[in-house]
Amino acid sequence: MVKNLYIDGIDVRDAFGVWVQKGGYDDLFTFPPMKPPYFNDWPEQHGIEVDLKAPTLAPLSVQVLLIASGANANVAGFIELLSKPGYRAWRFPTLDREFKLRYVECGDFEQVGNVSVFAVQFELDEPKRFDPATWLAPGVPVRPSAYELDGTNFADFGLFVRMGKGSLLCPAPAKQNLTRDISVLDGRIYDAVKTYRNAKEITLQCALKAASMSRLWSCRDAFFNRLIATGEHTITYAGAEYPVFYNETTGGQLLALRENLVMCGFELKLTVIR
Repeated sequence: MVKNLYIDGIDVRDAFGVWVQKGGYDDLFTFPPMKPPYFNDWPEQHGIEVDLKAPTLAPLSVQVLLIASGANANVAGFIELLSKPGYRAWRFPTLDREFKLRYVECGDFEQVGNVSVFAVQFELDEPKRFDPATWLAPGVPVRPSAYELDGTNFADFGLFVRMGKGSLLCPAPAKQNLTRDISVLDGRIYDAVKTYRNAKEITLQCALKAASMSRLWSCRDAFFNRLIATGEHTITYAGAEYPVFYNETTGGQLLALRENLVMCGFELKLTVIR
């Protein structure tokens, strides 16, 4: 019998005949987005001037995919538990972590025989921060990466980039210079004496692997908490440095879960400042 979810200490498989389906907690591997910082976009400077004195995180929307079946299946009672005022403590033994989530809504049910499949939407209103200075080593071999964050190789966090160097190496688009469009003249008059480039968003498809779930969370927390620390940060690729700040991650996914190896994946979105 699958028992992979406890809510407020209650084994929901025993109490309601409910458990998490395969891949049903993938959203929990997504790090919360950063609230957009204030910035100035000066027309005669490359990139933007951005205020990163005190970066703050936004809430994270989380969807959990669930199954209910068996003689004790009681979805109505389960939803009643979730929708009580306040927050619910969700503990996933497989993930070795507890999450404080607020219920938002339950999606449509898909009925297959006596099995109900459904999705529940939550908000993680209070993202946690961790000390990025120390973390557990991945505990598994990770090939040294061509990427570094503030001088630390991605591999030290158990991290490697699967795809994305194209968006990093592609030049940023040019800013629009002074333009005059006169109705009695063909074309336009454009100030082409100098060219300035915009900031740009890049996406790196990443994976993070470790010997255990506790090591994976430690590496992940250290990497992202370094990214959201005060000030701009530097991504180094093949010797070239790019000043960046964190935007969000998408597509969180558990890629492997077996003895001595766990791995998650996500898309890391950054803004190259100039």
